[in-house]
Amino acid sequence: MKKRIALLALVASVSAMVLAGCGTRAPEEPTTEAQTQARTESVTEAATYAVEPATETVVIELPTEAPVETEPQTEAITEAETEIEFPDDLTADEEMEYETELPQITVYYAADDINVRSTPETENGDNIVGSFQKGDEVNVVAVTPHWYRIAVDDWEGYVYEKGLSEGEVAPMTAEERDAAANAEAEQIAQNPAPAAAEDVSSFADSFTVVTAGDCNVRANANQQANIIGTLNADTTVTAIGEAGDWYLVRLDDGTEGYINKNLTK
Repeated sequence: MKKRIALLALVASVSAMVLAGCGTRAPEEPTTEAQTQARTESVTEAATYAVEPATETVVIELPTEAPVETEPQTEAITEAETEIEFPDDLTADEEMEYETELPQITVYYAADDINVRSTPETENGDNIVGSFQKGDEVNVVAVTPHWYRIAVDDWEGYVYEKGLSEGEVAPMTAEERDAAANAEAEQIAQNPAPAAAEDVSSFADSFTVVTAGDCNVRANANQQANIIGTLNADTTVTAIGEAGDWYLVRLDDGTEGYINKNLTK
């Protein structure tokens, strides 16, 4: 009986100890405002460290090359230089339509004895206004497809392109001129030009005329007739007849031929 009572007392004692450890806690000390603020700052600081990275982020800017400007790729277009070929039978108006003024006066040289005309055409026998002898300097001021416009003192005229040379031309000596005239006379004798006797009127009385400039003496009264001689400016010859705009003249050596009236005073 005593043993059972003692056991019950022991169980009661153990139960009391267990209840005292689990069911009860020590009274908490009151929390002050300073402790609360310190605890809040500690928590905030801990949160900050938890969010911020452990190491500082370093941004390295690598050097970059400046962009190179490139010209746009365009297709190279090469324009072929084209030269307009004009027919040989242009009219005077057509020649002057394509006339081009030169930037400055250009000196050419007479390649042979040549005529100066008021218009760029040979069909008109009345347009001869002067002439040049081989080797003479000629001032060119404009060009057409087949002619040069030239300037002499205070007047102008046209010279056929083949009658001028870019390089200097030696003038003919008196002996060379006589030889050329004789050779041409022989050629005319062998191949005479068509006669124009029916168009020639003889003067009842001959008279003298004076050349206004250098001019050619031709076998017939047209610009295409063969040249049988030449006369210098201010040369006096005897006119024995006429054919339209031409005088039939007799030279000192007895040669007869035609000179244009426009080339006489």
